[in-house]
Amino acid sequence: MRLRFVLSISLIALALMTAAPAQAQFTYNGLYVTGRVVDQDSVVLPGSVVRLQRKHPLWPLWLNVASSVTNLNGQFVISSLYTGTDTPQWRMYVTDGEVTAQKTYTGKGIYKGQTLLLDQIRRLAVIFQADDYLFPQNMENFRSQLTDEEGYQVTTYANHDDWEGALAQLDARENANDRVVLIFRGHGVLKSGFSRTNLSSEKDPAYNTGGLYSEAHNLGELDSDDLAVEVARLESRDLFVLVESCYSGYFIDHLAGADRCIVTSADKIHMEWANNCFGIRFFAAIGEGLDIPAAFACASIGLGGAGGNNAQISPTCDVEIFDDRTDVTGCPAVSCSPFSP
Repeated sequence: MRLRFVLSISLIALALMTAAPAQAQFTYNGLYVTGRVVDQDSVVLPGSVVRLQRKHPLWPLWLNVASSVTNLNGQFVISSLYTGTDTPQWRMYVTDGEVTAQKTYTGKGIYKGQTLLLDQIRRLAVIFQADDYLFPQNMENFRSQLTDEEGYQVTTYANHDDWEGALAQLDARENANDRVVLIFRGHGVLKSGFSRTNLSSEKDPAYNTGGLYSEAHNLGELDSDDLAVEVARLESRDLFVLVESCYSGYFIDHLAGADRCIVTSADKIHMEWANNCFGIRFFAAIGEGLDIPAAFACASIGLGGAGGNNAQISPTCDVEIFDDRTDVTGCPAVSCSPFSP
């Protein structure tokens, strides 16, 4: 028994010695601020302690590997080089004596000129839209409303074929205190067990075997189960997702959860009725000051079509996303013909 134990330890040691080490450098050249970013009223935090920590490869421990102090302008540079066989996890840990916050990164990276906003509430929104989706001007209308009326920093992607990369960029920016809005607008494909929305009209030449609504593969395919994996990486405790697409109901199943509100303009088996009028009505109600459930109810009125009233909202929707005014009642009048902008 003792011989087997010693042999096992020897084999493990040999494996560790022979494994090729991987070198990972993590550098963060940034600015630490607090306060709302809206209207440029951010406040820098001089003299704040910034620690870079690395997770122990075997034990649930975080090791301090570097530290820095923000200067009078709130700026700092912190870096560490790691050589090992595992993919390291890094954690930025910041405190100004009163507020303590943290954000986790995986692998290696050099973050230049990044703003570290961990103790404040920011509003971040990303809108994706296929260029062949009806009424493309709606993306700009939604962007303007989120920016001008709700104070969001909005990034838009038209006909984008790398939504995973775009969400990875968002993940590098956001933290648990941020409010995050994700909007996806495109043609849906009827699938079994998941929903698919095409965020790009361009076809993958290797699979181009049919027309727009066939099984031809689009370069910007968004599947509900794949989106769930990427959304799970986000740390925001206030997340709102709107999917305007036919057959989009599975996004509810795969994304719904605590600190999230998910809305789709169709269910799992029906087309989106009234040619994407849902989003127009929804944001008109939000603009009037209604909360999300009330805006959803307004947007759903009359959108039955042959499949009935099939827009969907997640069972729980307890998030702080829009500035609602509780004294507002009734749905706004919206002119939204299925065949007019």
